[in-house]
Amino acid sequence: MPKPNHSTSTAKLLLSTALGTMLALNAALIDPARADSGLSCEMQDGSCVIDTSGIDGIDGPDGTSTATNGSWGKEGTAGSVNTSNFDNVTGLVSSGVATSPVNITANGGKGGDGGNGYPSISEQNFGGNGANGMDGGAIDANIGPNTSGLATDGTTGLGISGITILSQGGAGGGGGVASYEEGNEGNGTSGTGGDGQGVQATVGGQWQSSTGNGVYIASVGGNGGTGRSGGGKLADGANGGQGGDSNSVTATINGQIYGAAAGVFVTSAGGNGGNGGDGGELDGDGAGNGGNGGQGGDVSATLATGAKITMGEDTTGQGLGQ
Repeated sequence: MPKPNHSTSTAKLLLSTALGTMLALNAALIDPARADSGLSCEMQDGSCVIDTSGIDGIDGPDGTSTATNGSWGKEGTAGSVNTSNFDNVTGLVSSGVATSPVNITANGGKGGDGGNGYPSISEQNFGGNGANGMDGGAIDANIGPNTSGLATDGTTGLGISGITILSQGGAGGGGGVASYEEGNEGNGTSGTGGDGQGVQATVGGQWQSSTGNGVYIASVGGNGGTGRSGGGKLADGANGGQGGDSNSVTATINGQIYGAAAGVFVTSAGGNGGNGGDGGELDGDGAGNGGNGGQGGDVSATLATGAKITMGEDTTGQGLGQ
């Protein structure tokens, strides 16, 4: 089975070689409703969440003795435009399993899987198509100078970023498999991943992560659907779907940023192609083909005068790596 592939454009701002002094976060938390304009924060245990993500689609039912063909998966909804422009919000912290102090997201909904055909040794029942993943929403985020936050891993062991700004396409749904005993005839088509949309972000203030990136800004394509596995003993699994594309990302850093992994990580990455499904129990070479990956977009990152980005103590070199 061919390996899924994808295309990525990445810029890392690596601008200080010394271990950064932890930023002071003892200012009072100001009501997020005082944001200058755009969408307001939804506070979740000390984190500011601004989310305009879509809703996942619905899987198609498998075939039955009366409705023998697998049903098609249903599409979800796309992410909507996320415009965030706020200031005077300080002392934010990470929360939950992996929630940054600030999460600005606009993700597309996942496509539903296609249903498998009703198993039969005599009937030719089709598998349903997987639905395409939906596109993410475009993001225009402006975080002012009077803001701050601290991300820690807590009990999760995960490297959580101080700020996460992400537009990501939804994953495609997997194609269902037919009832045929041999080959891939009648299998459903796996859905294509949705596209990540353009992201513009200006980040001021003081932000840090003790385990992850200080700031993470990205447009990411959704993964292609994973083909469902063969039902008959010699049946092939369904093929994987095409990964979605990403779009351009433009980042301007005005603030003071510390990250243990990367100071600021800016990327535009196409989605992975979906894996093919497994063949039947007696079909050693009947796995479905993997899908192709999506294309990455352009990336631009600028460090403004007076801004500072500090990384971990093992970092060497100085400048903008791309």
